[in-house]
Order: sequence, then C-alpha cells, then structure tokens
Amino acid sequence: MENFYSYSNNKRVDIVEGITWDSLIEKLELKYDIISIVKVDIEGSELDLIESFTLSSVSFIDQLTIEFHDWLNVS
Repeated sequence: MENFYSYSNNKRVDIVEGITWDSLIEKLELKYDIISIVKVDIEGSELDLIESFTLSSVSFIDQLTIEFHDWLNVS
C-alpha cells in the first residue's frame, strides 16, 4: 500500500472494511458454484490477494483477470 500512496495524486484516504477471499465466497454462498470470470482491481493490493489463494479457494474459477500497475515496483 505504501507504493500506492506515494504514486497517487489523490491525498484523500478513505478507510473501508476489507474481507478475505474465502469469507467473500462464503458470504455470497458461491462455495460449490463454478464462476466463469473474476476481475480483480484493488488498487495495489492484488499481490496480497494472490498470495492468500490456495488451490481449493480458486479451483472453481474458469478465468481470473487481475489488473497490475507497473508503478508498484514489486521485486
């Protein structure tokens, strides 16, 4: 997140409640459904989400599309 703030022209910060991928799937009752496509655009936290995935948490998704930003400077 630090990289996001340093590259953003917007100095406003909004605090929002976050949930885990597994809790989202449980909340939406999608555990046993096949999901055709998931698009992820979470402004710099995409790697945090990917690192939380297990095979069982994404095995029912046909396509996962993730937006990355080249300004993140991830090594």
